[in-house]
Amino acid sequence: MDHSHHLRSAGAVVVADSADGPRVAILHRREPAEWRLAKGKLHAGETHEQAAQREVAEELGLEVQVGPRLGETRYGYRERGAPVEKTVVFYLTCLLEPAALTPEERNFDQALWASPEEALRLLTWENERKAVLLGLVVAGAEAQA
Repeated sequence: MDHSHHLRSAGAVVVADSADGPRVAILHRREPAEWRLAKGKLHAGETHEQAAQREVAEELGLEVQVGPRLGETRYGYRERGAPVEKTVVFYLTCLLEPAALTPEERNFDQALWASPEEALRLLTWENERKAVLLGLVVAGAEAQA
């Protein structure tokens, strides 16, 4: 019987206003090589919001307040031959201006504030591109409120 392990993760679409329009914080992971958003597994006793806030601090070096939930995505993969089901909940985080990004050196070799177009072009995963699109709409609506 094929029993899969279920992982719960949280991540954030970090958006900042700039003179050139909105910017999205993205990371380049060394191995496997991919462009992605800040995200990671929940620690014991942690809420999704707490995990998203911690992951942004760990992976991007930013202290943020987690905003609205943007939704969740589910997918499966194999790890060491065993099936894994993963659920990632994404949140929006807005900054008044782009702050210095400090990528976690162990896993990432680059972090940047990308234009929306650049983020959508670079991000490896479709589910993260969808989260960015939704985050930009929500951020724009909040800015106009």
